[in-house]
Amino acid sequence: MSVADYEAKFTELARFAPHMVDTDYKKARKFKGGLDLDILDRVGVINLPTHVNVLDRALMAEVIL
Repeated sequence: MSVADYEAKFTELARFAPHMVDTDYKKARKFKGGLDLDILDRVGVINLPTHVNVLDRALMAEVIL
């Protein structure tokens, strides 16, 4: 699944568990945890504070792969 597809699915499903993504920090951690392992290897070493930061890095990592 591409990062864009994952983002769309993540956003769609997040509405069913708002308590798990009620802060940007929680949302970033949950999103990061569901990334493909190759992309997570590139994104996971950096502690990014927001969901948008994680998404941006994941999209960049996907292009490199």
